[in-house]
Amino acid sequence: DGRGASTGRQRAGADVSGNGHETARAPAPIDRVRELPHDDASERGLLGAILIDDAALSAATEAGVTAADFYDPARRAVYEQMLALATARVPIDTVTLAHGLERSGALAAIGGVAGLASMADGDVIPSHAHGYAAKLRALGRVRGVMRTCRAIVARGYVAHEDPDAFVADAVREFFDATKEARAKPYVHVALALDEAYAQIEQASNQPEHVAGIATGLRGLDRYLGGFQKSDLVIVAGRPGSGKTSLAIQIAADAAARHGSRVLIFSLEMSRVALAHRLLSRASGIEGSRLRHGIAKAEGTAPWNDLHGAIAKLRDLPIWMSDDAAITAPQIQAKARRLAGEHGGVDLVVVDYLQLMAADRRAETRALAVAESTRALKALAKEMGAPVVALSQLSRAVEQRGPDARPRLSDLRESGSIEQDADVVIFLHAEHGHEDAGAAGYPVEAIVAKHRNGRTGVAGVHFSPHLTRFENLVPVGDLEDET
Repeated sequence: DGRGASTGRQRAGADVSGNGHETARAPAPIDRVRELPHDDASERGLLGAILIDDAALSAATEAGVTAADFYDPARRAVYEQMLALATARVPIDTVTLAHGLERSGALAAIGGVAGLASMADGDVIPSHAHGYAAKLRALGRVRGVMRTCRAIVARGYVAHEDPDAFVADAVREFFDATKEARAKPYVHVALALDEAYAQIEQASNQPEHVAGIATGLRGLDRYLGGFQKSDLVIVAGRPGSGKTSLAIQIAADAAARHGSRVLIFSLEMSRVALAHRLLSRASGIEGSRLRHGIAKAEGTAPWNDLHGAIAKLRDLPIWMSDDAAITAPQIQAKARRLAGEHGGVDLVVVDYLQLMAADRRAETRALAVAESTRALKALAKEMGAPVVALSQLSRAVEQRGPDARPRLSDLRESGSIEQDADVVIFLHAEHGHEDAGAAGYPVEAIVAKHRNGRTGVAGVHFSPHLTRFENLVPVGDLEDET
């Protein structure tokens, strides 16, 4: 009948109130809908192995097994008691376990002392503890992801006030749920020394002696050794100083030379404008000619150059986002998604820091920038890749005169930026450089902060019409550069 048809059209997860209107209803817990994946044999096997040889507990903890990885509540209580006994340095056997479980009221659920003893019977082999633990950990992760997804769905029914925050939180929670939670083991100093030697050897074998993402500017790489993994790099300067051009050049070179996976967040320019800059540098055609069109009288040569540039650039592992109102959590979420889809991210560029949308909870702009810089530093560590964030300067540098060199206190909202950054680079050109024309002009790349190395000034040459930076001095003259 008509009433039945209406009921069939009601959406899943909704109730109908007395006045006929639907009201949101969260789904039932996933455990009630269907039994979650688990393996009784592995749970019993691991507990039995620990009872026979408590050294098996070390195998379980090193594999990252927690009590939550046991699906059966009674076995979960047994494992918790085993951990408590180990912490108290009490031998683990049926007697000590029974006493502890009896005090907590969990002994009966496992079948009493007989139930504990039965876990060590049968085909349990203590040397197989690593295998039992791996199976438990894997299934525990599967259940964790399933529960996280169910919780996200449930919150989605009421996430009407701030949908963007809901999506960002959902991506973060899903990423956290899918990460392997195994703790890093302690290592002997010899391993750290071997890893350090390998990095030194790698840098020594490179023509530019660069171990990280090379800037392509030898004077700058001499100070930095390239942009290093997990570093937050700030590139700052006056408007028009070439901040974006430098960042895009480094990103394109890293992708072209080394296959580095690059993610660019452009909050100021559109992706088409970024593409114009890439094409101008790669083709040698001035940006204004690309924007206004190439005259027919110029013949086919410029078009051949343009097609050649597109052919070189189109397959590079570079991804762009030109969302002008993006927040730090959204940047983190997109980076995680790209890393999941392509096996990692090698370089992240944010252009620029002060345009990042503020978290509505931030009381002041300075606090909002502080949250952003902390989030970008956390992203660099999480991805194991450098994050390059461009930054404005405050008006204080202008008040000191047209040729005043920038300093750390000139960073806009400088406290948090200076504190969180591993490297700060200022781009500075002398007053009057605007009259240099197509030939370009010299620029100082000032390494004002370098947490793990030297600071100093590298001379470079900037051709704004081609958005291209080049080395100012020959390779052999680097030692004479001041």
